[in-house]
Amino acid sequence: MLTDTIEKLESLVELLRASAGLDLTATIHYEEASEGPEGCAYPGIRVELTGSDASRLIEAEGELLDALEQIASEALRLAPDGLDPEGYRISFDVGNFRANRALEVRLMANFAIGEVRTSSLPYTFGPMNFHDRRLLHRAFATSGLTSISTGEGSHRSVVLYPGVLLPRVQGVAQQSQSDMV
Repeated sequence: MLTDTIEKLESLVELLRASAGLDLTATIHYEEASEGPEGCAYPGIRVELTGSDASRLIEAEGELLDALEQIASEALRLAPDGLDPEGYRISFDVGNFRANRALEVRLMANFAIGEVRTSSLPYTFGPMNFHDRRLLHRAFATSGLTSISTGEGSHRSVVLYPGVLLPRVQGVAQQSQSDMV
């Protein structure tokens, strides 16, 4: 039930806030199916964090914000795509960071598309978190180019290749275009 999920989120945020000693206030919003920063429509529960320590969550490209989402995902036993059992996507944000970062990543994707089309050479991005890699793959989905995620852990990045066939690259797991995160 939606109210159960919201209550669990409120308790979780309070526990994390108190145990970390952070000045944070959580405002939880339910949103009907609307387009999120990743460009897909979903009903969602958005946890907007404010307070004097909120900006700390978005330092280093939002690593702490991502970690908070991961903790919530595990604590609430969400599906790997961040959906609760009733199909609501749960996300955390500070000052519209997610939407602003999505715009930034789309601009990087457009630049890379131009570079690959002009040079016919692969374009390799630096290491990125899961959210940014997902945004890139979605941006490339209709480009006629192929993108793969490569590397492990915090060194995972995206490579954009000319054409639609995956190249044979030693040490890189080949992925289909539907499995690109």
